[in-house]
Amino acid sequence: MDCTVTPLKTLMGFSVHLNVQLKFYNLPYAMKNATDDLLKVADKVTRYDNNHAGLLSEIEHQFINR
Repeated sequence: MDCTVTPLKTLMGFSVHLNVQLKFYNLPYAMKNATDDLLKVADKVTRYDNNHAGLLSEIEHQFINR
């Protein structure tokens, strides 16, 4: 049995609060309705908030609708 481990090339992280350690992700996103302290330090912000399919929209944009 082959047990080769393939490293992840893309690891997305999403949050609305600064207490989530987004620095561990290579595609860190703050949700559009995130707290002000997170929005100030976020690399990327979703186009929609978490009440309007923001997470799904960004996944589709990054991986499906390229």
